[in-house]
Formats: sequence, C-alpha cells, structure tokens
Amino acid sequence: MALPPPAQSPEQAISLSEVKKLLKRVCPHTKWSEQLQRDDMGANNCIVCLDDFEVGTPVCVLSCLHRYHPDCISRVLQVQKKVENMTCPICRCGVFSGQR
Repeated sequence: MALPPPAQSPEQAISLSEVKKLLKRVCPHTKWSEQLQRDDMGANNCIVCLDDFEVGTPVCVLSCLHRYHPDCISRVLQVQKKVENMTCPICRCGVFSGQR
C-alpha cells in the first residue's frame, strides 16, 4: 500500500491522527473475511491504493457501504481539510453527515 504522504500546509484544518480517531468512532472497522468477499455490496479492493483486501486485514466501511483500508481513506479525507467537507471518493456521500 504505497500512498503519497499527507499534504502539509499551514491552512490544514485537521490532522491525520484526528481523522483516524473520528473514523474509528463513526465507521465500523472490520476485518476482511471470506463472507465479505462473497458479499455483493462492494468491491474486493480498496479504490485508493487498488490493492485487493486480504482476509484478516482491517477494512473501514463508510455509511454509504464503500470499503477502504483505514489508512487509505484517512489520508484521502485529511486532504479535504474540514470534517463537514469530508466525502466518500466514490459517491460523495458525507462521511460524517451521511448526506449526498
């Protein structure tokens, strides 16, 4: 999972560690399993890094049911800078509001 480092700028409103803490509270983190693999609800890979989910690895499921590696989605959301602006990269559903 090779991702670029998070953007560092003076106007950055929220840190990566704060995004991770918020995600843990509102998005269920589960372990990828064979059951999830058979499920029709989403892709079997993280669209941020494009790696396939492996059985036993942590997966973050957003309210829209799109799935990501927790570190991948945290970095994407952190770039969006403000909690109220944070949306799913696939469908633009609000991560913390659930609104589209």
